[in-house]
Amino acid sequence: MKGLTMAKKKIPVYSEGDCFVFPLEHGGFARGVMARCNYKTKTQLGYFFPPIYKTFSEAVISEDLKRENAILLKFFSELGITEGDWKIIGKIDPWIKEDWPIPVFGTFLEITNQGELRQYDESLEYNSAFWTQVTPSEAMKYPASGSGGHRYIEIEVSRILHNIPPVVSIHQPAMKNQMMAEKRIATYSEGDCFVFPLKDGGFARGVIARCNYAWGEMLVYFFPPIYQTPSEAVISEDLKREKAVLVRLLGDKGLMDIYEDWKIGDWTVIGKIEPWIREDWPIPVFGRIYALTDQGQLCYYDDQLQIDFARSIKVSVAEAKKCPEDSFAWYGYIQNKVSQILQEISPTQVVPHQVAPATPTPKRPLSPGSNPIAGILKKLLTRMDGIMEKHGEVQDTDVREQLHEAVFNAFVLAKVDYVLPEEFGMFTKTGNKRVRSALAMFITKATNLATKAKLEPGLPRLAAFQEIDVTSENGSMYDDYFGDREGL
Repeated sequence: MKGLTMAKKKIPVYSEGDCFVFPLEHGGFARGVMARCNYKTKTQLGYFFPPIYKTFSEAVISEDLKRENAILLKFFSELGITEGDWKIIGKIDPWIKEDWPIPVFGTFLEITNQGELRQYDESLEYNSAFWTQVTPSEAMKYPASGSGGHRYIEIEVSRILHNIPPVVSIHQPAMKNQMMAEKRIATYSEGDCFVFPLKDGGFARGVIARCNYAWGEMLVYFFPPIYQTPSEAVISEDLKREKAVLVRLLGDKGLMDIYEDWKIGDWTVIGKIEPWIREDWPIPVFGRIYALTDQGQLCYYDDQLQIDFARSIKVSVAEAKKCPEDSFAWYGYIQNKVSQILQEISPTQVVPHQVAPATPTPKRPLSPGSNPIAGILKKLLTRMDGIMEKHGEVQDTDVREQLHEAVFNAFVLAKVDYVLPEEFGMFTKTGNKRVRSALAMFITKATNLATKAKLEPGLPRLAAFQEIDVTSENGSMYDDYFGDREGL
């Protein structure tokens, strides 16, 4: 029944061979040819062409629309056509698919300082078994891998045709480490035991097994029982890794209080495991699942919590699910997850949590049906899932905090002078542009919907955005990518 319902809703408005016209960021219009379509993932492969047309009506299908004349080849989303200002003006005739092949794409893995050649199949799905490692200079000879939102395409094609130099953005992990470390004051270290509040009441303990302080990342083992007050939590002999109920990579936001406008302070170090023997607290192998390709991956991390791509291997989804989940969690997610686990173990121990928030917690809408932005929020979370498949760092603490601040300022507070930043801490320019495109689309449409529904800026909009009953098509919630905020 579900498949039938989805089939009825899906009415393709485009197909392979279509020529479309779209606006440019710096004025005018240009053309693109859709070489491949995947309706399931809403991803297309496009060839993009000169010249610049002054008006939309001037653009026509002409003999110069040949692959060798294209100035850009790129995967892109359908939103420009389905929800934007992109218009189909006709089809290449005759359309010969073989004349418009899927190229080999290149990418530069900045973490490992390696290049990679990537081949995709006719449905634009990938199989990393056929990808080849090359030098960075060799990878740069090929079209850049990764998908761009329709706004990215409008900006990039405009830049090329208007002969505007690209914005130089060099990601240097070592430099970023140093800059972040200089701004921080150490409040924790390996072997520390801390106590933290649970979502449904009470407190629990965690042990820091590894930490990369400059990046604000930790590997933590979490333990029962539930304590009624934080003062009851102590370092005891039951703090052994085999008794942990959860082991997770996460950000250190709960332990840090370095942001003037965001008070945390509920996670508190109560002491250190003595003696601290690092080898007794190993880094487990984590499992990652790629929903779009139905593949799993076993991910290995070093002692600095950086992923080791050379050791990570592809496996079945079932095999990946046997391992702890691979992603960097937000402190709010941990409070929810550990609370859920400990309730299942011993629900009678749950007690009310008495720590009051600095401002009243916004009331959640009763149901997605009463939330005017539920539909566009679901689309945003689904797009974030797609970004996550190719840019796993989108759930890193640093990125998540920047994403939250963007939504908070642009949509929740509706600051008229706020401008979305160009970068959000992603590892590549492509990742930053994909994230920015998703946010720009959401903020524009969500603001319009909220205005029509008379949803005022502030707590009402925060509550609408933090709607727990709105999830992506894969079940992701807002706090998976944007964290959680209890008041303004």
